[in-house]
Amino acid sequence: MSELLLISRRRKRRWAVIKGGLWGLCVFFGLALLLSIFYLPPLRINQVAFFGSSPTDEAILKSKILEILSNKYFFIFPKDNIAFYAEKEIAAFLRSNYRIEEFEIKRSFPAALLISLKERSTWAVWCQRASESEPSDCIFVDEKGFAYAKSPDFSGSLILKIYDARSDMLGKYVFPEGVFDKIKYLIASLKKEAWEEIIEIEISEGDVYRLVTKNNWAIIIDSEIDEKKTSENIMIALNSRIKDRRKDLEYIDGRFSDKVFFRFR
Repeated sequence: MSELLLISRRRKRRWAVIKGGLWGLCVFFGLALLLSIFYLPPLRINQVAFFGSSPTDEAILKSKILEILSNKYFFIFPKDNIAFYAEKEIAAFLRSNYRIEEFEIKRSFPAALLISLKERSTWAVWCQRASESEPSDCIFVDEKGFAYAKSPDFSGSLILKIYDARSDMLGKYVFPEGVFDKIKYLIASLKKEAWEEIIEIEISEGDVYRLVTKNNWAIIIDSEIDEKKTSENIMIALNSRIKDRRKDLEYIDGRFSDKVFFRFR
């Protein structure tokens, strides 16, 4: 009786070992099959197409994205499989490029990525105020006041220039929230109502802004103004008191809600 019980236990142990081995083989072959799916050539991204970018930018972006896709998850699974590609890493890289305002990434089966881009358009050039003997550090600014890319220091009035004592503005908004819309309103209003073009903005401490016209006189404002009321006051002063003496005008101070002050040279 005891001998039969011993034989039965041995058989059970042997069967348990066989079952464990079979399960191990199943897991091994399952993982191997899964891994082989990741490495199937037809499902590995071999094309990255861009829409909305310049040829120069496209080459740089494509090179970096292909570099990201050439890496692996956990040193095993390739990141260029169309079903499991490194979407978050690519999105993070595109967001870090300040020239790009918006983007959309789409898969095109079996093995392509389609990336649509909207690049920022230039509204002005911001320059750190420097001495005449030193070159200015300049950055392109978009239509929302965001400083997005290094720029040469343009001469002349072809593009609006913003001068500032601050440094390191790349990737930041040049104006505080709300101020930019006020400045844009005044620029548009002056051009439409007074035929005056703003070619330069000087930013001073205490949120004071000096808007310089092409005719070499300025408007001084701050962040607290009501842009519509200020525009009305400026037009009243130009039409009723300054009139044809604009060429002698030095500045109009529009920082007061109910009136403006002006000064001749």
